[in-house]
Amino acid sequence: MRDLSKLKLNCLAIGSLPHNNINKAMALVEDCFSNIPFWPQLAKVNKNEDMIIQFLEKMPSFFIGKDYLDTEYNEFFEDLEQFFMDYEEALSDINSDVIDKYAVSENFSSSFPEFIKLIEKYKPAFAKGQIVGPFTLATTLVDKDGKCAFYDETLREIIVKTLSLKALWQIKNIKAANPDTIPIIFIDEPSISQLGTSAFVTISQDDVKSMFTEVSEVIKSAGALSAIHCCGKCDWSVPISSGVDIINLDAYSFAQNLSLFKEDVKRFLNKG
Repeated sequence: MRDLSKLKLNCLAIGSLPHNNINKAMALVEDCFSNIPFWPQLAKVNKNEDMIIQFLEKMPSFFIGKDYLDTEYNEFFEDLEQFFMDYEEALSDINSDVIDKYAVSENFSSSFPEFIKLIEKYKPAFAKGQIVGPFTLATTLVDKDGKCAFYDETLREIIVKTLSLKALWQIKNIKAANPDTIPIIFIDEPSISQLGTSAFVTISQDDVKSMFTEVSEVIKSAGALSAIHCCGKCDWSVPISSGVDIINLDAYSFAQNLSLFKEDVKRFLNKG
């Protein structure tokens, strides 16, 4: 296990920016976050940069223009078999060309190419990327009958593995820009603040934890740090026990919520 206590982090930014101009957004990143650059989600530049939509390219069952995941088209099982083969190849080799098949294209992230230029220029110790969290995505997307994708084991597995591939693609590109930069991949999970409420009363914590653990292990196996962000109240024992390296919260509004899990936090800090 890596001793994270020896790693010195500086100011870290989370997620989206409100800019409608990419040059101004990236100027802010360069001016304020050159130590740990990040690529902002700019939904006002392109609606495809919404955190839910942004990571759906090349996911089996997803079609642009449909408001549900379609598993009934003729080639679905053929596409699914190829997808699982691609996933195994990507896990075995971070430099595999198959990872590029699951890129976040410029039509879904205008800022990523500029982010890579900042890494090449400043060669920072760390660089921050992100994916939408698997629980948030699986409880937002629905199947043809309007049923939450989380309750379909096949769709849930597709979502976890698609997000893992999106993370690997970011890690591959960050490392290509500067091999010495350590990627930090954040799992953005606003919806875990609803875990345990009446909205998701039938969802077990173990199922959610297993999703986080799988994605986190893929990230760490590729030489990156894994992190989880939740901007509201949540049961922090779930992300902490999933094996992530970093947890991030709105400490101004929800520090008291974190204090409810002091023993989990203590164990987490003692691991470095």
